[in-house]
Amino acid sequence: MDPQKNAEGDFIITPNAGYTLIAMAFLIRSATWMVGVVTDGAAEADGSMPITQAMEGLLKGPLIDISCVLMVIGGCLIAVFAGGGSDRTRMPAGEAKTPRALPLQMSELAQSAEGRLNSLMAQFRSIPEDMVLAEAAVEFERIESSDVPDLQQAHRDSRATVPAKSAKSDALDAGYADSLDRVSDALARLIEGCEAVGRERLEIQSRFIKARHPKDAF
Repeated sequence: MDPQKNAEGDFIITPNAGYTLIAMAFLIRSATWMVGVVTDGAAEADGSMPITQAMEGLLKGPLIDISCVLMVIGGCLIAVFAGGGSDRTRMPAGEAKTPRALPLQMSELAQSAEGRLNSLMAQFRSIPEDMVLAEAAVEFERIESSDVPDLQQAHRDSRATVPAKSAKSDALDAGYADSLDRVSDALARLIEGCEAVGRERLEIQSRFIKARHPKDAF
């Protein structure tokens, strides 16, 4: 039938067994049709042959048709439901499940520093691309892809070596918050530079409008 073994070594029937059963039913039906054609010819040649008459009665009887229908139905059911529903969700043997990193219980100081950093990063991302200076874009990319992730990982690793909600964890959180504040200050300067570009462009356009459309023109 196409049995296989699961991760525990138990034999299971895969959906391929259903497809095989359906194919066998069609193969048997085709074979009986071909044999029936041959027996019809033999019967016409010699209608008194008992073996030919017996074979013709078997092939044209309901037994073959019923068997083929049952094989097709059974094959469809196996193809749809076989394989073991639990096997679909069971991980392959030897594959370890990756544990999820639990959120750290940080001090309020560290949480506040992270909140400020995330807010500034979101603010920088919202700035139109043509308003961001090239050097500011490079600096932000380095902060986002390297500086902050490396700092966060180092903080998480260091916190894993000390008890939670202890003097040591508070000291590590304080150092982490100080580093985050330094990054946030750098981001704030980048944003200020982009704001200066915006103010300069607005001032240029305002002067152009004033020169082209003076108030005492009429």
